[in-house]
Amino acid sequence: MTSVSPVGAGKLLKQSAFLFFLLSRSLSRFSSQIAGVAIGWQVYDLTGSAFDLGMVGLVQFLPTALLLFVAGSAADRFERKRVVALCQLAEAVTALYLAWSTFAGFLTEVQIFAATFVLGIAGAFESPALAALLPQITPQGSLQRATAISSGAAQVATITGPALGGLAYAIAPSLSYALMAAFCLSAATFMGAVRTIQPTPAKDGATPGDVFAGVRSRSICSRSCSAAWSRCCRSMPATFSPPGRSDLASCAPRPRSARSQRRWCWPAIPFVGAWAFACFRR
Repeated sequence: MTSVSPVGAGKLLKQSAFLFFLLSRSLSRFSSQIAGVAIGWQVYDLTGSAFDLGMVGLVQFLPTALLLFVAGSAADRFERKRVVALCQLAEAVTALYLAWSTFAGFLTEVQIFAATFVLGIAGAFESPALAALLPQITPQGSLQRATAISSGAAQVATITGPALGGLAYAIAPSLSYALMAAFCLSAATFMGAVRTIQPTPAKDGATPGDVFAGVRSRSICSRSCSAAWSRCCRSMPATFSPPGRSDLASCAPRPRSARSQRRWCWPAIPFVGAWAFACFRR
């Protein structure tokens, strides 16, 4: 029985397929974080309503919940990198529309919600295809390390993306959407350059039983719904931040303890752990 030695983090990053995948996923995550901040701020600037701001998160979450099993079936049936690239191109086109309409001054609240729904549909198909693509581009025995590096890069984008989006929106609202479009186009370009080691197994056709096979398992269904809900909740701090100062201005401030002041570093814990696992695991 032959043992397969895992590839180190340095050698893994030198492989073009994994490097292109890493860049594509990171840029796509940056784009989604920028969108969450820019769309939330713009809706609140246009309406001044905390309810409308909360509807942004709901509209973005609905496609993920409705297309949960259909998106997974598409990732199994079609070429995964093509599915990801098409989703990123759709996100880029939507971001270009938001940038141009914001710059021209004719963007309305209804158009923002429609664009958010389109971004949610693209993200619903992109996420399972990205997750299923990683085993096809990593050498045998190095999937754990590749997953750790990919998760660490995604955490970097999750932490720094809202700050970048807020800075771009402070300069000009259309700039944040233009930056988002540039990231999506770059991500689609890198994804097109990915060469898989193992091809996607072709399927003749998908029946309704295949699409909704996960519903038969209570554990799979609950984990899938939890993952979809957590993805929505991750965008809530950035989405719900604008009304915090104005709507709660009348509330008396409470003294913050030293423990609560250190909570800003909590989102960095998964990132540090993932990179430590990738770089120092023997």
